Amino acid sequence: MQFVRPVDTDRLVWAVYEAAVCVGSVTAESHRGRPLWRVQGTREAHRDLDDAIRPLRRPSSWTREREQAASWARRLLADETLLAVNVETTGLENAYTVQISAVDRAGTMIINEYVHPDAPLESAAVAVHGITPDRLAQAPAFAELLPALTDVFHGRIAVAYKMDFDRGVIERELRRHHRGDAVAADA
Repeated sequence: MQFVRPVDTDRLVWAVYEAAVCVGSVTAESHRGRPLWRVQGTREAHRDLDDAIRPLRRPSSWTREREQAASWARRLLADETLLAVNVETTGLENAYTVQISAVDRAGTMIINEYVHPDAPLESAAVAVHGITPDRLAQAPAFAELLPALTDVFHGRIAVAYKMDFDRGVIERELRRHHRGDAVAADA
C-alpha cells in the first residue's frame, strides 16, 4: 500500500494506492485524542488504519453479499423458533459437553446447564471457558439432560458461532448415549 496526500488541501486526506492503482481514500480526524480513520465513499469509521484499509480491498461483490447475509439474518431473526446455542466442551477436538445453553430471539435464557462429561478436561479448553472439574462434579450427565434438551430443541431453528463444532459435539454425545443404551440392553 502506498499513501499519497494531495498538496492542494488542508484536510487530512490520503489517496490509497495498491500496485499503482488507486483503491480509494481515507481521512483522519481526532476523536478523544486518538485518530479516527474514515473511509471515503462509505460511512465506516475505524480506530486503526489497517481496519480502514480493509474496506478498500473488498471485492466488487461485497455489497451484494453483505445484503444477502443481512437478508438471511432478518429472516432468521423473524422466526419465532430461533435459538442461539452455545456448547462448552472438554477439549478443542473430539470433545464432550461440559455446558450447554440456549437463548431465544428475545434474549431469554431457555436452558443453561452444566454437564458432567465423563471425560477428562483439557487445560486448553478450561483456559477458554473457565469451567473446572470441581464445577462439574455434581452436574448431571448428558443422558440425564437429554429429555429436557429434546423438549427445548424440538421444532426449533438453532444457530451457533461454530455450529459445525457444536453439532459435532452433540452428535458425539448422542452416539455415546445410544451405544450405552445398546450395551445396557445386551447385558
